[in-house]
Amino acid sequence: MASGTTILFIPGAWHNPQCFSKVTKRLEADGFNTVLVHLPSVGPTGSHADFSRDVWEVRKQIEIAASTGQRVVVVMHSYGGLPGCEAIRGLDWDSRKLQNQPGGVVHLFFCCSFIVPAGKSLISSFGGDDLPWFQVSDDRSIVTPATPKETFYNDMDEADASLAVGELRPHSYQTFHSNITFEAWRYVPSTYLYCLKDKAIPLAVQKWMVEDVAKGVRIHTEVVNASHTTVVLITGANRGIGFGVARSLAKQHPNYIVIIGSRKQTEGEKAASLLHAKGLTSVTSVEIDVTSDASITTARDYIKEQYQRLDVLISNAGIALEVKDRGKYSLREMTKCTYDVNVFGAAAVMEAFIPLREKSLIPRIVFTFSTTGSLERSSDLRNP
Repeated sequence: MASGTTILFIPGAWHNPQCFSKVTKRLEADGFNTVLVHLPSVGPTGSHADFSRDVWEVRKQIEIAASTGQRVVVVMHSYGGLPGCEAIRGLDWDSRKLQNQPGGVVHLFFCCSFIVPAGKSLISSFGGDDLPWFQVSDDRSIVTPATPKETFYNDMDEADASLAVGELRPHSYQTFHSNITFEAWRYVPSTYLYCLKDKAIPLAVQKWMVEDVAKGVRIHTEVVNASHTTVVLITGANRGIGFGVARSLAKQHPNYIVIIGSRKQTEGEKAASLLHAKGLTSVTSVEIDVTSDASITTARDYIKEQYQRLDVLISNAGIALEVKDRGKYSLREMTKCTYDVNVFGAAAVMEAFIPLREKSLIPRIVFTFSTTGSLERSSDLRNP
């Protein structure tokens, strides 16, 4: 089985495919054939108008392997997912079989890679703006990473990270503006490897591509704890102060995973969508009613499954019933409701998330300002 399989590796922007060498050596020792694709857009001798030369190179290597009857698995990292998917049109196993041709692509493996819909480019699918750490040449032909060590290799020791940075080369910028015309993941079985610590593509963005961009397509997912990002949960964040905090964190720290907690899932999803529209795609949401132990537990279990930890809990959910509400509620009801949300709810959430905060290297709890701290209101006997 192994000898009839070729695993083809496509690196991301700026990278030489030799970065996969440790992996390919182990695969070859187990009897697999491996191919490393050198993308022409990396270290170009001249600027490229689009990603067509990358697509052609990937396609050429697939055809060579397929022509000998090989079952080809395509591994794509980061930018490699764009030319990788584009090149596969007509080269999958079933399509070649219909043409009475041997071999073909049998599986796609996205290693923290971009999934871009047809009609969109890498840049246009993420709001149309360059990433903050892009350094683009004046003539818009070349792009380099401003902070490669922090962005790509933040979980490596200093010596290895420095060596890796030294291997990086300039990349043809216009390849990021090439529109995708073929969604290979709709036709070829696919796996996506979520990288929990990746700063270049935060986990929330990885999940958004799999769950939203490729919605309706069954993509198998796996998780690896590589390259760190901060996971933040803000309760009651679908509006008001909480929403403002979520927006500010996502804008100032695009590598953070910002989770909007809301009493109703639809309200959280709506709030997250508003921030996505502004290009803040690292925001996601979860339903959490702080007055319900069952809801708190469900939210905790979801975050545990998705992220394995919680770095920062921002306790923001709260209510402030006014004197005018006395017409609808008795003093006893107002007091019980206020304490159930502002006191008991906050305490229950803190306790429930202790196991996930213990798994964090930087556990924090933040309490947002509320009218509970108002001397004027707390001294007003008409207020609960």
